[in-house]
Amino acid sequence: MNIVFDPTRFGELGSYGFDESGLAATREYLIQGGVLLRGLGGLESQSRSGISGVANFRSSSWNRPPIDRMANVNLERGVDSLDDMIAAVESGVIMHSNRSFSIDDTRNKFQFGCSMPNLFKMVVSRRFSKIQTIVAPLSLFGGS
Repeated sequence: MNIVFDPTRFGELGSYGFDESGLAATREYLIQGGVLLRGLGGLESQSRSGISGVANFRSSSWNRPPIDRMANVNLERGVDSLDDMIAAVESGVIMHSNRSFSIDDTRNKFQFGCSMPNLFKMVVSRRFSKIQTIVAPLSLFGGS
């Protein structure tokens, strides 16, 4: 699995050339080949944590202090087909559309929802026996 941080993508909401500390925005792998390479932290967070990060120290407005913020973070396309990925999971949820998402201010709890979810369950042959459509929207919650 490869996940890329890329504020250099033209025309996206999370696009910019430099963060508030003056660090140039660059395309960086956060995860490459399933290995975590760096976190989502600007220069200040990098110096405190000792972990490599990215140029994401930004403010939401002229009168707000900059903090580490999301930019364009994307999961890169892999080589497996959707059928192969589903076959590798015992049971799961396929989320076709985003309804909402949020994370609390301490970054410990998250919530996201979907308006068109499908549940699936695998049988012993590792092929799904049935994909069940859920009529009602689905919300998932988690935390540490």
